Amino acid sequence: MNLFKVVGYDIRDFFTSWLTYLFLFLSAAPAVGIIIASKLVDNVSSNGYFIAYAFASFAIIFVVVSAVRVFSKDISEKTNVLFMNSKYNRSIYAIAKTVSMAVIGFIYGLILVIILLIGKAFGADLLEPVTFLTPAAHENVGHLLGEALLGYAVIATVFGTIYFFFSLFIRRSVFIFVIAVIFTLFYPIVESLGSLAFSALFKKDANIFLEFLQTYFPFSAATNGLSGISITNPQFLMLGIYFIVFFILTIIKIRKADY
Repeated sequence: MNLFKVVGYDIRDFFTSWLTYLFLFLSAAPAVGIIIASKLVDNVSSNGYFIAYAFASFAIIFVVVSAVRVFSKDISEKTNVLFMNSKYNRSIYAIAKTVSMAVIGFIYGLILVIILLIGKAFGADLLEPVTFLTPAAHENVGHLLGEALLGYAVIATVFGTIYFFFSLFIRRSVFIFVIAVIFTLFYPIVESLGSLAFSALFKKDANIFLEFLQTYFPFSAATNGLSGISITNPQFLMLGIYFIVFFILTIIKIRKADY
């Protein structure tokens, strides 16, 4: 099996699907709308963090769904069984799907970079802080754009790998999509409710439990786009650990699974 052919097929399918363009349009529309409004409406300003936050409002869920579609489409069409004729091919298949998910995340990041550059061309200060957000520290515009590019690749790869692992047990693409959407959308809410319950039960500051969850189970780390995250902070390091663990588990499981 040729790894690059599998990746090429996935990316070609990504670009030929109408869902891709719907997802990218819905992701870009809020951010572009902010840029346009800042030029047409008095007292409306835009900056890099606000633009990234607006982009993330839809892009976070869509990049995860796009990543999940890389392998769920094979499950629904049963084309994945064609690659399961040897343990070697199974491993290459898993690696190829992981690479495809990373490339798709990179594409979302590239769209955000283009929008940020458009905003800059229209006068947006990309590094200006936002009062209701806690921006990550970025040394310069290049640093900000670099993390915009890599951030979505990290998100797509980590979340996609986790859901890929579970798809080896739940071989129903619809269920995987439902789990991915519900978890990605509602985990931040569950996180907040859990911290409030912790505070009520143990009479301690809710932020203690919230900080623990956000450090060691940082699945909501990306929900603010670039507003409060950095590739080098502990949250993304933990996501890296989750990726390694689930990637290894995926390779082990797919080599042993019955097809």
